[in-house]
Amino acid sequence: MIEEAPQPTNAMPPDEKNLSHREYAAVIWSHLLGLFTLGLFPLIVHLQYKKRNPFVAYHSLQSLLLVIPIVCSMALATRFIKPLNIIYIYACTVLWVAMALVAASNANQGRWFELPVFGRVAKRMLAER
Repeated sequence: MIEEAPQPTNAMPPDEKNLSHREYAAVIWSHLLGLFTLGLFPLIVHLQYKKRNPFVAYHSLQSLLLVIPIVCSMALATRFIKPLNIIYIYACTVLWVAMALVAASNANQGRWFELPVFGRVAKRMLAER
């Protein structure tokens, strides 16, 4: 008899299949509008869905956690690094757009996609509740 291998404890849950259009829209727009609203939109989505839908809460929290260091570093760059601030802000924006598009695309397919650092932090924060 073949036994199944034990699942690692940090494995992502299976893909979400039963989300409403509103929930998919909330997840996608939290990723795409995160930086442009300075994290306000993902925060609102997270507060609305944190008890109703863990998938939406997880993705909106990831988006919020991604926006915070980018906005802070861009604010510091405009204050202290005068000659390079335009290049730095452009690089931060391009990095954020790339990560947000990948995350939004995976979320649109119902995947519990984990951004490199922010996904683990978001998973830990939601597990503590």
